[in-house]
Amino acid sequence: MKILYYKEPALKEDHVDVHFREETEKIGIIWDFFSSFEGIMGKKENVLYKLHPGSIYYLEIVDRKLFAYQEKEVYQLECSMWYFLDSFARNGFVWIGKSIKIK
Repeated sequence: MKILYYKEPALKEDHVDVHFREETEKIGIIWDFFSSFEGIMGKKENVLYKLHPGSIYYLEIVDRKLFAYQEKEVYQLECSMWYFLDSFARNGFVWIGKSIKIK
């Protein structure tokens, strides 16, 4: 595998491109690594926080609102369960019931 690095001061945003012939275990590990930097906004006591999918133990819908449970904290998410699963399925979330996803 060849890795190239380019410094481009004129870029407005840093980015990484990964080119591959087929999705191997190595590519999956790289994908998981870069996906770990992604986040989703969660609200607690009217304050927004950036949550990392890896810190979320499970999700639950209560009264048509989606909640993300961490080890000691609970946040309300502004997205739908379907959006979350579609966006973060590669982070190990699986559907186990009508209203709960567990990682």
